[in-house]
Amino acid sequence: MGSQAKFHSISEFLGNRGQMFSDLKDLLDWHFDRMSDAEREIMHWLAVNREPVSYPELKEDILSPLSRKELPSALHFLLRGLPIEKRGKCFTIQPVLMEHMTDRLIGQETV
Repeated sequence: MGSQAKFHSISEFLGNRGQMFSDLKDLLDWHFDRMSDAEREIMHWLAVNREPVSYPELKEDILSPLSRKELPSALHFLLRGLPIEKRGKCFTIQPVLMEHMTDRLIGQETV
């Protein structure tokens, strides 16, 4: 009976995946909407690059002079607030964030 209860629980879990992904998207959108322009631009470039990038590479990618000036503080804030990974001297984002940011970028292009 314990196995059936677990299976029922897993089945129920799998049946609610769509809602969980929707909730996750809403949560990520909520965080993104509260970011500064510099933080958004960093997140966009980390998603576009797809691979870990160094600070000088990221600074070169940033287009806005204001965002480039704010890069150190914005990156520091993102490292504390989101699952940005620092690998040695390079930065990247988790795959789920990368896909979410890519979807947002694609959505902006179609508007």
